[in-house]
Amino acid sequence: MLSKRKSEGGDEVVEVAGAAAPVTNSDKEGGQPTTVVPVAPREADIERLRDILFGAQARTTDIRLGNLENRLESIRQELRELIETITDGNAQAATSQVTAVRKELSESIEFKTDAQNAQLRAIHQEMTERLDKQSADLTTHLRTVERELSTRLDTQQAEQMSQLRDLEREMQQRLQTLNADFLAQMRQLRKELSDRLTEIDEAHTIQNRTLRKETKQRDDELRQELAMLATLLDNKKVSRQDLGRMLAELGQRLRQDGD
Repeated sequence: MLSKRKSEGGDEVVEVAGAAAPVTNSDKEGGQPTTVVPVAPREADIERLRDILFGAQARTTDIRLGNLENRLESIRQELRELIETITDGNAQAATSQVTAVRKELSESIEFKTDAQNAQLRAIHQEMTERLDKQSADLTTHLRTVERELSTRLDTQQAEQMSQLRDLEREMQQRLQTLNADFLAQMRQLRKELSDRLTEIDEAHTIQNRTLRKETKQRDDELRQELAMLATLLDNKKVSRQDLGRMLAELGQRLRQDGD
């Protein structure tokens, strides 16, 4: 980029950002040299502008500026030769010619500078639009990726919930089956125990009946024997020895029945 300012000596100074060396030129009115002074480049801005945004266009601009400087130097040399040639001749005509040439050069420089500035602004606008479009495209892509990830997560979550529900139903069915089997086994065991208790109760009932019957039969026999002994004693038909023996047998039978 080119910019103009006044130096301390009143000369017009054109500053070229990132220029390698100062370039001089004549001004419009008094023939004083116009100095193009290099300005210290700002690497964070100019290098990024050239290499990232402008690229080859910035280098082309530098080449054009260099060619322009060479052309100015050639014209300057021609002017010096022309002035030396007409010094002894018509000074007024030479001055007018030099002024016209200076004006032409100044207008040419201003035109080219304006054209370069317009071109740089157009490039800057184009790069800005490209960056905006890329940013919009990137934002759209990120949103698309985000939606895809969200859809995948929702799908995976739905599948996991479905698997969990299937597993829960399977576990409930297994628990119901186990519970039914357990209840069936409990009912079967209860029935077996009830049948066994019934059998035992019936056996005890039969045994008790048998024992009562046997006991009653023995009691009847003992009563009969006692009645017979009483009759014998009343009739005095038994001796004391026979009575003792019979009582001993009766006692032994009672002990056996008790055992």
